[in-house]
Amino acid sequence: MKHLILLGAFILLFSTTGSAETYYITNDVKVNIRTGTGTQYNIIAMLKPGKPVELLERGTEWSQIKLHDEREGWILTRFLTSTEPNYLELKRLRKLHRALATNFPVRLEENKDLIQKINTYQKQNKELRKSYNKSKDEAAGFLELKENYDETALRLSEHTEQIEKLNKELTHKYITAGLCGAGILLLGFIIGFSTKPQRRKTSLL
Repeated sequence: MKHLILLGAFILLFSTTGSAETYYITNDVKVNIRTGTGTQYNIIAMLKPGKPVELLERGTEWSQIKLHDEREGWILTRFLTSTEPNYLELKRLRKLHRALATNFPVRLEENKDLIQKINTYQKQNKELRKSYNKSKDEAAGFLELKENYDETALRLSEHTEQIEKLNKELTHKYITAGLCGAGILLLGFIIGFSTKPQRRKTSLL
């Protein structure tokens, strides 16, 4: 029996805690928290607008709440709202603004560094592209030069062969001319030698 009572109490506590929701005091005025559902009950606390509370039981006119110090009391339901009050939202926005204001110079400096890096990379890219185009032109010029060289070398080889051929012909002609000249001299010598005895014989008669 004792275990059943403890189990029931635990279930009740769990269900109560699980159903609790966070509400806020409206932005209008300070609100009295009382010990019961009526203005005749004693005031145990006075909450400022925007103060968060834990809703235990919601009623049409009065609702039971739990304060941050674990005290429980009753409040007029119309002074409760599930929407976060304006001043808390404003406080959060101000905090966000301070964080942004603090981080802005850092982000700005980081952006400057990024812009500088981008400019450097763009400059390097431009130089690389220029170098690439130059190498491409030089390669094209080299190919053209090589083609001209090959053509010139071919022509030179042909001319060399022609010159060698002409030299051979010239040498042959020189030899032929020399032989002809030698033959002429030899023939003249023979003719001259042949005529000399006849002259001697004529002079003897």
